[in-house]
Amino acid sequence: ARIHGPIGLNIHAVTPAEIALAIVAEITQVRRS
Repeated sequence: ARIHGPIGLNIHAVTPAEIALAIVAEITQVRRS
């Protein structure tokens, strides 16, 4: 497994829900690449 930092796609997330969405989006991107 690769570790990325900072985690999450750069979607200018502010709220905890948006940050969680950015993290899940990055996980999905990595798994499907």
